[in-house]
Amino acid sequence: MAAAVTGCGDDDSSASNANIASADAVNLAERPASEPERVRPEIFPATFKKISAGFNHTCALGTDSLTYCWGADMQGSLGDTGNDRRCDKEDGEKGKKCRFRNPSFAGTDDMVFTSYSYIPVKVQPGEGPGTVSLDNATDISAGYAFTCAVSGGKVYCWGTGSSGQLGNGDTSSSDRPVTVCAPGSKGDCIHHPLTDVVQISAGNSHVCAIVGAERKLVCWGSGDNGRLGNSDEVSSPTPVYVCSPETDEVNLTRSQKKDCEQSPLKDVSYVAAGNFYTCAVAGPNKQAYCWGDGSAMQLGNNETENTDIPFTVCKPGAFSKKCSDTPFEGVKKFATGQSHTCAITEKDGSVFCWGQNHYGQLGNNDFKPSQYPTPVCRLGVDSDSDDIVNCSEPGNSLKGANDISSGYVHACVSLGSEKSVACWGESFYGRLGDNGTHNEIVPVRTKTGDQQSESKNLDAVSQISLGSNFSCALHDDFKASCWGNDYSGQLGNKERINLLIPGYVSAH
Repeated sequence: MAAAVTGCGDDDSSASNANIASADAVNLAERPASEPERVRPEIFPATFKKISAGFNHTCALGTDSLTYCWGADMQGSLGDTGNDRRCDKEDGEKGKKCRFRNPSFAGTDDMVFTSYSYIPVKVQPGEGPGTVSLDNATDISAGYAFTCAVSGGKVYCWGTGSSGQLGNGDTSSSDRPVTVCAPGSKGDCIHHPLTDVVQISAGNSHVCAIVGAERKLVCWGSGDNGRLGNSDEVSSPTPVYVCSPETDEVNLTRSQKKDCEQSPLKDVSYVAAGNFYTCAVAGPNKQAYCWGDGSAMQLGNNETENTDIPFTVCKPGAFSKKCSDTPFEGVKKFATGQSHTCAITEKDGSVFCWGQNHYGQLGNNDFKPSQYPTPVCRLGVDSDSDDIVNCSEPGNSLKGANDISSGYVHACVSLGSEKSVACWGESFYGRLGDNGTHNEIVPVRTKTGDQQSESKNLDAVSQISLGSNFSCALHDDFKASCWGNDYSGQLGNKERINLLIPGYVSAH
């Protein structure tokens, strides 16, 4: 087993577990009275500096300066070479590569069969010349079956590489970190690495990074739908520059290709890679831009067309065919999902969402999609009331958000000085953390405690990170909790059992 994460076994761990489910509050309400109560493992909370939830695995930067991952190990996405995999008896022999059929996938390819770890395992150093170690990493982002991290200003990725998302010049997968190349490199990434990286974000099969003093944006991996933003739809196994925004958006055609290296997007303060698209905040006015797949209106530009360069997101409520005339400015951070997007503003933490809304993931007390940013409802709105609340009206919208994240069809925020958590959208598997599985079209409080007793609000949360159908939070005391789907062990609670409320990630 990998070295234990710093913070496990604290003397007050039992007391701190009182308000967060330690894997002992899982589906208890559904347990038949005749069935004996299951003895669940004791949790020794791990401590982290940052956490990132992927499709069905999670990774984090430990307070001991090491990098850890847990959950499904599809083609090396945990980065630990699989030599110390935890297995249940029905899955395989402990210490051997355990394999199980994940019902989330169809077909017979390698992605169907995976191994897993339901506790954090240490990401191992890379192999060969220029062996890399992820000690003291500063940023991390988990995508679909792969992960990337920043250490010493360079980017290292591991896991599936079929679309070139590892950024090392080819499409091979790797169960150890490999070095991402600089733009224009011919595959010698060790000697020509991407450097001066400020922030990274991993999507479904592409990655984007803010680099250098000019804060330019580069992306690599799948280019389908134009998600790399380089005026093309061709995949790239090495980073390419994202183009500057098109000023004459209405008249742009596919035949008008741009030289993005000569005219790159600069002064980028935040980037978020979504399922098949990307969004970024750039410029002195913190303007919002999105590009890639626009079929579900997730680009926020009042269109449903794909774009292969950044297009301006419209100002909330501005139904315009040319969003550059009415841009969405003052944006702090994006949260990109499968086909919906959310953002919070710098001024007062107002929350807006747009795109698809089948499950209420826009949080606006409706199921209708939106082509432009629409306000998320404040807490306390009764979605079942006959008196329908319009969340766009003054006093009805959600404000005070500190952080935000989107899953495939749900979203969560950390709010106010208490840093409490509110979520909305699809609640299957309990991913909203409100002790239920009922979809919510307005924000509801995420709870802590016990499913069979009175719960308290989850608070003191410094960071939120949502996976496909589960959620994670990093607390002010550096402990992490996760909830929702746990089929692949992505909640890190020593079991593979879904949680309706948050449970601590265990160190060992």
